[in-house]
Amino acid sequence: MRSHASNNIEVRVFIDDAGPKFSYAAHRVESDWTFIDGGTAIGQTVEIGRRAPGLTEAHWYFADPAKIAEHTRLKRILYDASVPLDDIHDIAV
Repeated sequence: MRSHASNNIEVRVFIDDAGPKFSYAAHRVESDWTFIDGGTAIGQTVEIGRRAPGLTEAHWYFADPAKIAEHTRLKRILYDASVPLDDIHDIAV
C-alpha cells in the first residue's frame, strides 16, 4: 500500500471492525475492485490463489450503468468510513 502511495495514488484504509459506520456487503461486491475513470471500467477480483496457486481471475465491466451506480455509491461510503494510509501507524502495509 505504501508503494501505491509513493506513486501519487491516494490510499485509504477501511477496517471493518473499527466501528458501525459501514458494514461492507462482500456478498454483493468483491472485496478487491478497481474503479477507473468514474466507472467507465470496473474490475472485480474474483480469485487470488484459492483454487490453485498463482490463479487470478477478475471480471471486468465496461460502461455498465448499474455497476457504475453501485460502485459509485460504495466508493463514496467507503471513502467516508476510511482513513488516509498516513493515519495508520500500527499495521504492516
